[in-house]
Amino acid sequence: IEKLKNIVPTPDEISMVTSFDGDVAQLASVEKMFLALSVIPRLKQRLDSYLFVRTFDDNFEAVKTKVETFEGAVQEITTSKSINRVFEVVLAIGNYLNGGTSRGQAYGFKLDGLLKLKDARSSKDGKFNLMHFLVKQVEAHRPNDAEFFNDLRSVGAASEISMDQMKTDLNVIASGVRKVHNELETGSGGPNAPENMSRPFKQRIESVAALAKTQVDDLQSRFEKLCEKIHGKILSYGEKVKNKDDIENLEKFLHTIHNFADHFEAARRQNEERRIKEEKAKKRAEEQARKKAAKETGGSPAAPAAASPTPAKGKGQNDLFQKFRDAQNGDTADLVAEFRSRMRDRRAKAT
Repeated sequence: IEKLKNIVPTPDEISMVTSFDGDVAQLASVEKMFLALSVIPRLKQRLDSYLFVRTFDDNFEAVKTKVETFEGAVQEITTSKSINRVFEVVLAIGNYLNGGTSRGQAYGFKLDGLLKLKDARSSKDGKFNLMHFLVKQVEAHRPNDAEFFNDLRSVGAASEISMDQMKTDLNVIASGVRKVHNELETGSGGPNAPENMSRPFKQRIESVAALAKTQVDDLQSRFEKLCEKIHGKILSYGEKVKNKDDIENLEKFLHTIHNFADHFEAARRQNEERRIKEEKAKKRAEEQARKKAAKETGGSPAAPAAASPTPAKGKGQNDLFQKFRDAQNGDTADLVAEFRSRMRDRRAKAT
């Protein structure tokens, strides 16, 4: 059908061949074809309708799959309790590190701050950042939430899809459905079309077009509800967004959640690699120490390794990560509870 559309004669070409009053046999093959096609009214519109119906299922399913992916992503974020508990740990750490300042009594934080955690590095180890530290705290005090990223797989898939393009594709399909219905009602299938031309057109198109309209209307409704849910979720985190049609910020929200989960998972993997590396280094050092001791004592058994000395005060004492560890006598929930208690006391004094 696509190839046939490309050779549909223009109005000028139809006028030229239909005005020919000579022997039709003398016409070239292309002109003969144009003459044969000229008797079919609204040929281009008919072919557009046929092509739309032929390609509708594939195009519709492609957009529907994307909408379903986004619906799954929103459902994951909405139902995940783990990610909110991880956010509590982030808030507790942030308030501690900002203690003594106006920023140390925060009720919450900007979501884009989650992506800056990996940029805050330890003064003792430049390869160890605040995201690595967050992972350690979550594993120590919220172990059941340490793999929250596994609950957000659809979020990752959705972050690779353009909502704007998805909306455009859906609008294109909806526009195609309207054109087909217009052609049925006022064009090739309309009351002014020749019966012998309109009947076969309607038989091929009418039922398919009706089903397509129902499906597209339903998918458009789902897309609108999807945007409303994302908009509502953003507002629930205290973020600002214009409205449900602010596609750019709706996408940004999903990207932020996905990237944070991705950074967390990567930091967790790096922590494990670091732990394995440190264990191997420790074993090598212990083995070397035993060999050295045996050599110095002429083969006598090595004495038990002495306990590691307490680190001397120095630059490391100023490391905020270490201070947080030293100050954390309870778990992260205690920090959160203490913070909330301070907030209640402040509000009580204010009233």
